[in-house]
Amino acid sequence: MQILEYYCLCESYYIRNKTNHPPQMNRRNFISNASALTSVSLLPSIETFAQTKAHNFEPADGFSLKIFATSWGYTDSIDSFCALAKKEGYEGIEVWWSSNKQEQDELFAALKKHQLAVGFLAGSGDKDPLKNLEQFKKMVNEATGQTIVKPTYINCHSGKDYFTYEQNKPFIDFTTEVSKKTGIPIYHETHRGKMLFAGHITKNFLDKNPDLRLTLRYFALVQRPRNLTPRPARNGASRPRTD
Repeated sequence: MQILEYYCLCESYYIRNKTNHPPQMNRRNFISNASALTSVSLLPSIETFAQTKAHNFEPADGFSLKIFATSWGYTDSIDSFCALAKKEGYEGIEVWWSSNKQEQDELFAALKKHQLAVGFLAGSGDKDPLKNLEQFKKMVNEATGQTIVKPTYINCHSGKDYFTYEQNKPFIDFTTEVSKKTGIPIYHETHRGKMLFAGHITKNFLDKNPDLRLTLRYFALVQRPRNLTPRPARNGASRPRTD
């Protein structure tokens, strides 16, 4: 079995209200309080797991645990988000890479001010495989090519579930090359609607692409599809719709 290298990209399942109040769950008590997530994640065993106080464990040699706060759902300024993340004890934040120069400047200034690391999300939504790939390459090249802040990693929402294996594979080939060139780890997230939308599809990609590294989002591989109407899959298996 291949050992996958991935950062613990905790999506910081803190509950925000419409006024973007600070998260009630900081990185120190995240796992201990994980039982509160049961109703959201539908994982009944998480309460038992939380009682082990796994946040006190020592990572194996060659590994480290870094807890990053995602900006998903946050609508206030990036500076205020970084301030909250720092206050709650996170080592860094995860945000979508932006091509907007002003947004980049604001992000870099906030990271420096609050002394936080950063992981960038990258992806494209175009339905055409070639256009999607070109847009994806542009975003990844910008995120890894800038020299102001070296990202801890790049987390990719890559490809589409309805692209063929041959149409999705170039995303892996490209990121493998960029990662080796820059030294920045680049991961592909198991995500509905994307290249790695299901377990058996992901295994096929892993078997054929030994350099592939994952951001392993478990529930994306087992959740109930939004639309249960079957349709043929171009990746080689019949499956329900997930987009």
